[in-house]
Amino acid sequence: MLKEIVVLPRRAIAEIDTPLSWAMISIATNEGTWPDYNEENNKGVLRLAFHDSDPNNKHNPHIATEEQLFGEKRANLIIDFVAEIKDKVDMLVVHCEAGVSRSPAIAAVLAKIHFGDDKAFFKAPFTPNMHVYRVMLDTAHARLGVL
Repeated sequence: MLKEIVVLPRRAIAEIDTPLSWAMISIATNEGTWPDYNEENNKGVLRLAFHDSDPNNKHNPHIATEEQLFGEKRANLIIDFVAEIKDKVDMLVVHCEAGVSRSPAIAAVLAKIHFGDDKAFFKAPFTPNMHVYRVMLDTAHARLGVL
């Protein structure tokens, strides 16, 4: 049963060595750039590629195409993946390149769904991507009627 959600940077993924059963949401900017990881006790991996962009953030001038942005389709994939593995794992690892923006945004919504609290992912060193957070939150609310 899912007990914890951990956010890590990409460079730490290869070092995961845990006796706990675990699954991973692996986030990259571009397809095919996934990190290697220790498969021992791993019960599943969801790989997603999208840019660390927020079209509503005036301080982040990077403009991504609609396909490069995080959207409802990817949010649904995450919700489905976690529903499938939550009773099979103790720990869910969510990673992106730096482990600061995209992954804590996703982890925050998942923590809100499964543990009722997302505050841990809004503290340093995290700065959640608010576009990713809003899309995840809106999708989860529409599908699950929670939050």
